[in-house]
Amino acid sequence: MKTISLSRKAARTTAMLIFSLLWISATLVAFSQAQLVKDLNKAEYPHFNEYSQLTNAQDAFYFVSNGKALWKSDGTTSGTFRLKTLRGIQNLTLINNVLYFAGAQGSGSELWKSNGTSTGTVRIKEIPYERIVKGHQ
Repeated sequence: MKTISLSRKAARTTAMLIFSLLWISATLVAFSQAQLVKDLNKAEYPHFNEYSQLTNAQDAFYFVSNGKALWKSDGTTSGTFRLKTLRGIQNLTLINNVLYFAGAQGSGSELWKSNGTSTGTVRIKEIPYERIVKGHQ
């Protein structure tokens, strides 16, 4: 094996070139794997968490958009659709492949469930605001 002697400047330049090529390669690999599935919100708000409460299901996942819309996605454009829009949605919980969540539509917080379809996303019970504040059941 032959050893090549480089000046400090040449060694530094070579190291920077190798680092740059590795960074560019890693960036290309990373970005080539990420793809936009569907643009759900055309009006972008830079200081707002648009998508939250990502919840894993068997072959799909649920998430909330803008705090109001419940979505389901299998990772494809055609398999990404809105299930329900309410005044507010929170606390997504998956039990036995049924999604339960708290939603606000009427005068108080409501218990909802979803089987993963729009027609199967229904309110179970309305809990009037007065009962929540006073601690009544």
